[in-house]
Amino acid sequence: MHHDHVLWNSDIEMWHQDVSIWKQELEALKNAMISIELTIENHEKSIDAHLMTIDEHRKRLAKHDLDLALISPGSRSDMELADSHEDERGRHSIQKEAHERLKKYHHQTMVHVKSLKKALDDAM
Repeated sequence: MHHDHVLWNSDIEMWHQDVSIWKQELEALKNAMISIELTIENHEKSIDAHLMTIDEHRKRLAKHDLDLALISPGSRSDMELADSHEDERGRHSIQKEAHERLKKYHHQTMVHVKSLKKALDDAM
């Protein structure tokens, strides 16, 4: 019987050590979750800012379309509008690239967060 008690006490000591390590790991996990939450909040702010630039781009495009409709072909204003059109083309290209970068980042973020949540849910 004494031998069993020695083994059991050894198990209990090991369990205490495990729990102590788990608590340290959980503290590190809490800190990581705070960082993840801040990253997600920053991503949300980026999406909101991106939406604002999309809306501004739409307004500029609508103004550009209106200007095109009001200007006589071949006039000086028409030539200036042609330059403006090239500027608009450049802005649109930049907007398109920014949108694709944000879309890729968003999709990757969603996959990682959903995978983490699923893994934690499945573990229990």
